[in-house]
Amino acid sequence: MFFRSSHFISVSIFLFALIIFSFIGKTYAQLDPTFGSSGVVTASLGGRGRTLTNFVLPDGKILIAAVAELSGQQKTFFIKYNSDGTPDSTYGTNGSIQLSIPFLSLSGGTIFNAARQPDGKIVVVGSDFFNSNRISLVARFNEDGTLDTSFAGGTGISRPNISPSQDDEFYSVRIQPDGKILIAGGSGGGDSSLCLMRYLPNGSADTTFGSSGTGFIVHSSIEFQSIQGNELLYLQSNGKIIVGLFREYSQPDHIGTVRRYNADGTVDSSFTVLSFPGFSTLQSVFVQPDDKIFVGSQFSKTEPLEIVHNESRIARYNPDGSPDTGFGDAGQISLDVANHNDDSPKGFQVMSDGQILVGYNVSIQANRSAYRDNWLAFARLSPTGAVNGKFLAAPIIGGDFISQVTILPDGKILTALRNRLSTNIDSIKLVRAVGVPLENYLFHGLPFNFPASLGATDPAVFQPSTNRFLFYLAGQVGPSLAPGDIPAPADYIGDFYSELAYFRPSTGTWHIIRDFWGGGQDVLTVRWGAAGDIPVPADFNGDGKADPAVFRPSEGVWYIYHIVDGSYSIQRWGVNGDKPVPGDYDGDGKYDIAVFRPSSGDWWITRSSDGGYTALHFGLEGDIPVQEDYDGDGKFDIAVYRPSNGVWYRLNSSDGSFLAYQWGLPGDIPVPGNYDNDQKANVAVWRPGNGAWYVVNPDYISMISYVCGIDGDIPLPAKY
Repeated sequence: MFFRSSHFISVSIFLFALIIFSFIGKTYAQLDPTFGSSGVVTASLGGRGRTLTNFVLPDGKILIAAVAELSGQQKTFFIKYNSDGTPDSTYGTNGSIQLSIPFLSLSGGTIFNAARQPDGKIVVVGSDFFNSNRISLVARFNEDGTLDTSFAGGTGISRPNISPSQDDEFYSVRIQPDGKILIAGGSGGGDSSLCLMRYLPNGSADTTFGSSGTGFIVHSSIEFQSIQGNELLYLQSNGKIIVGLFREYSQPDHIGTVRRYNADGTVDSSFTVLSFPGFSTLQSVFVQPDDKIFVGSQFSKTEPLEIVHNESRIARYNPDGSPDTGFGDAGQISLDVANHNDDSPKGFQVMSDGQILVGYNVSIQANRSAYRDNWLAFARLSPTGAVNGKFLAAPIIGGDFISQVTILPDGKILTALRNRLSTNIDSIKLVRAVGVPLENYLFHGLPFNFPASLGATDPAVFQPSTNRFLFYLAGQVGPSLAPGDIPAPADYIGDFYSELAYFRPSTGTWHIIRDFWGGGQDVLTVRWGAAGDIPVPADFNGDGKADPAVFRPSEGVWYIYHIVDGSYSIQRWGVNGDKPVPGDYDGDGKYDIAVFRPSSGDWWITRSSDGGYTALHFGLEGDIPVQEDYDGDGKFDIAVYRPSNGVWYRLNSSDGSFLAYQWGLPGDIPVPGNYDNDQKANVAVWRPGNGAWYVVNPDYISMISYVCGIDGDIPLPAKY
């Protein structure tokens, strides 16, 4: 027999004197409930693909241009939705039309982007194959998906042979106010040279543009990676052309650049070329109605404790490329959208009140919350660069292609992007928001998640016999500890991973190992504590980093050191014999000072959110406190493990319900953690007799197990 009962015990909570909790569920309240399903529309593309762009039509309907890989060839679609997000059943088949593009090769071609003319006709650009080379392609379609025979001499399609015997492709397209069609692409194959071309409204080359009446110009000195997006091609009111080059191979370190060209395609030498050092830093460009230029980029920011993440930089320039000193600090601001995660600004719009809307893709590392992986986010800036709003709007699975951010006449915000349904199937995802609130996020890494390959709580032990740490996958890691050292792992630098660390009572020092794989050569040492203290590292001040802290039983006092700025706090909370049980019980992102009193089974919890406290009777003498967020609501649940019967008793913070579950045998050590990489903690035990870890899944039906450690070892996730 193992040790699991087949049912829950759900009864009224017993013997509690006072409890004060609030139950708050997270909803995405700023999404439009009248659109799709709670503000989101998702539709399968049937294969790998993405949205190219989206257009809001005069009647309020939405037209999407998208591509998908089907049967080994790329197919292009127009897809139309009603204003409420339902498919337009009057358009094509269930709102979708597959374009018939007469590619020259049986293997087909590639469409990269599209633009809609004021008369409703749609221009698409990309490439075709001819004599084993890619050649540029531009075609114009009517809204019903038929080729426009008034374009390009009655064919509806043009294939300019810009660089014979070499690869050419068109990536971006804009419709000028005079109806001419401006296109940017790459020419020459390999590290393509920038090519600009302009067509007359009838589809013939504009002979006033480019070189020798060809309608195009190749800037051979400008080699770059494909832009593949209209977010890097814009026009100023004087006809001059702004081009953003994502990675310019002709520049040192492949930096990104923003350049300006005259209305005929020649270089504008009066413009200050904007450079963005580093690989993949330039993300988007936008030209305001007054011709000032916004640039969204990324930069690597190093925090005081050496955590590095990509933060966004929003800069505004005058029309000539000089910094606009009326915006932010000398023309730029840095913006952390989501608590030290990677932020990519992908698109801009100017709102009716002059504020600036920025659309983001945010990549969030695994953490305790439901916010993880890729998310669509918005930020709202004042005309001078003050941040008036930012929020995470909707998850994006497996992609970051934001094709267009559109502000609708009623002020709502529409965004189209790519979403992954499965390994080989992408989807269109439309998101409509009703506003951009100012939300601040504080994420904490999964408990005991080390850089040891599992990507979740790692089965790991400290072995007093060798004074080394032992991991299930990584084996022995870190330096040798001295006898008497107490393991104290936590996320001290805020990188969403736990650092190996230990407290040395003999000297009252903390040793935080910042190089997990480096043998413990990079160690941060902090003197904080004394012999007899119990180490209780946790993020008590809400900066995303664990603070070295101790509970001194002899005094009932907590001593907390804030590692970033060197400040500290001291609070009396508890008596001799109490067990410290810190946790975020009120869901404000800060760990609360709390104790469990074994002699009476009482919990005493301070609340960082309002300065109050909670007192609760839950447990018996001999119980082991195992506080964690088991129900995934962002708040720690009060819980105990009873060694005498192997039962876990828990009070859910989400709804106040009481649960009891048998999982363990006499001698087992409780080791709760997030072993399956979600926001709910797992019930788990470590069995010293065989070194086995037994983890029950949240369904309380299946389990996973590991083997790591031997009798006498100390499991790291144990509540010390």
